Amino acid sequence: THEGKYVARNTYIYNWDAPEPYIAADVYSSSSGQRNIQLPLGRCTFDLPALFFFARNIDMDKVEIGRKYPMTFAIDDDVYNVHFIFYGRETINVKGLGKVNAIKFSARLIAGEVFKGDTDVMMWISDDDNKVPVYFESPILVGTASGRMSGYEGLKYPLIYLSMASPIIIGL
Repeated sequence: THEGKYVARNTYIYNWDAPEPYIAADVYSSSSGQRNIQLPLGRCTFDLPALFFFARNIDMDKVEIGRKYPMTFAIDDDVYNVHFIFYGRETINVKGLGKVNAIKFSARLIAGEVFKGDTDVMMWISDDDNKVPVYFESPILVGTASGRMSGYEGLKYPLIYLSMASPIIIGL
């Protein structure tokens, strides 16, 4: 993570075979320095990359709209119990890409140096076999942060998005 002058790096090793499973965390931040610590490891504990891979493989047809689904998330030197909420499917207009059929959900944010407490990041992922993030939006301490897909390559499946008249399938 690079946010202005703040830098953080997290390396996690998941020790599932230990008598009491744990995460060996090598954590560095410009404000706290280098630390090697052990974090608790539950059956559904994720770091950020693992969380996105897990979310991409959820069968959204079996997820209830509006229900809070708990998840455990390791970031920096702690483990947090947070949740995500599925809001349904909608078409979103992504600047530079066009209209995309998307799955909309939110995830609880951890209050800290950038994010306010008790807020969620809203995310839209493509409602196709790729399930790639196409847009996100989140309140931060000084306003709102957002991001959008501006290009792609090497997708396993064609990305499907909508023009004004009919669906367009972009091949690989």
